[in-house]
Amino acid sequence: MREDLLDILQCPVCGGSDLRVTDRAEDDREIRTAVVACSCGAGFPVEKGIITLMPDPREAVVSEIEGWSHRVDADALDEAGRELQRRTILALPRLDGDLEADEEGRKLWEASRDNFSRFALDGELEGKMVLDVGAGRCWTSAAMAGRGSRVVALDILTRMYIGLETADIFLEERDVYFERVRADMHQLPFRDGSFDLVVESASAHHADEPELFFREVSRVLAPGGRLAILSEPIAWRGDEPPPEVADGITEKMIGINEWFRLFREGGFVPRRCEATDGRILCCLMGKSGERSAAVERAVAWRHRANALGNFLFWRVASGAKRARFRLRGLAGVLKEFLRRLVIAVSLPTSTAVLRPGRDYVRALLSMGEAPPAGVGPGTGEGSRWLGTGWYPIDPVAPVPARRAHKKANLVLSVPPGAHYLSVKLGVTDDFPLERPVAVAVLLGGEQAATIDLEEAEMVSRRVDIPPAMRDGRVLRVSLRVRRGTSRPFLSRMADCRALGVMVERISAGG
Repeated sequence: MREDLLDILQCPVCGGSDLRVTDRAEDDREIRTAVVACSCGAGFPVEKGIITLMPDPREAVVSEIEGWSHRVDADALDEAGRELQRRTILALPRLDGDLEADEEGRKLWEASRDNFSRFALDGELEGKMVLDVGAGRCWTSAAMAGRGSRVVALDILTRMYIGLETADIFLEERDVYFERVRADMHQLPFRDGSFDLVVESASAHHADEPELFFREVSRVLAPGGRLAILSEPIAWRGDEPPPEVADGITEKMIGINEWFRLFREGGFVPRRCEATDGRILCCLMGKSGERSAAVERAVAWRHRANALGNFLFWRVASGAKRARFRLRGLAGVLKEFLRRLVIAVSLPTSTAVLRPGRDYVRALLSMGEAPPAGVGPGTGEGSRWLGTGWYPIDPVAPVPARRAHKKANLVLSVPPGAHYLSVKLGVTDDFPLERPVAVAVLLGGEQAATIDLEEAEMVSRRVDIPPAMRDGRVLRVSLRVRRGTSRPFLSRMADCRALGVMVERISAGG
């Protein structure tokens, strides 16, 4: 921990904020061991940079700790086992077959990544105070810290590879920093209004008293703050408790209406909401009172009706499937047909499934949006991504990248004196492409270079900027992708081999 963490902490014993650090031992990054003492006489240990603010844990919390802790025994691992764990942690939430053999497990991680990027990372995080509740392996905390947030990771577990000690892997490998606090989510040890954003990913249903958890979150959120509920399971009538319950782990079976009751009683109103397949709930919420009561009620009912409609559809679909009707299969066939149709006519769409929405419309209309931070030193405030069909490959990854189907444009603010662009491209493994694939780079509408991509590896090329364009103007850079052979529309529709080209970097040099 760092000493400025005391600015937002409060004593879990007396509720006071008169805290000081004693008996410290620190390295060049943080205080590694110490005792944080309160004026009421209570003392709280700091070990491995983690402060423990849980003086009298409730019985359910003790049972939860015991239930999770036996799952990974770091002391029993040999060197190869520890290296495998380290690689897995750094790869989260993108696990391949070498790190996660179970296909269902890989799909769950992929869904978690998608939910996290759309509901937690979809916004300005630079300089924001963020609390990550139930941080566990800390991959979400590391991702938000990498976006410039001041993050506090909170969990009841500290054991390496499953709890807060795992943060050391990210701190050493990713050059990021975030605080770690061991505490109970029912009694958050922070002062009122300390955070701009609270994030939890599949943690709230582990709360023994979820009503108390939501009230605590409301207390520590600043005015205008947001709560992101991610990947929470929606229980259906007749569901059996998960097997983790036998290990003493709390697994609340919460239905769709119960979730919205918890939000309402906790003082929250949905701002965005999604119920996927009637089973997984994601919601971005604000505190009640930010808008007029009538508007908030209308918004809440709209989101609830949308989520409830999805829930009921999948209940009917699952019942029909059990009755040997293939409604869900037919829906999948129809969805795949629409996806192929959209890709065949080169409209923007997700790599996995057609998801019309705001981002789809923005790309279709070629509305500009700011490029990700770190695209290149040659970009400036005037730089914008334009259509068609651009979207992040992996917003959680430290290296920003974009993928296009057929064409894409970038308005690049080139500094005066720059003589060339450095372009790094590659063909994705997600799509089976006909080789070779050629990418034409156009500057101001004139072709400046052609880059041939034959293998999956990334290729770097220098593209000279014409002398007439070296005056620091805002330069329009266009990429046009074409296959090795040209085929009619119906042939493209048949195999639907979308053009998957990654753009890892475009930067300007002198």
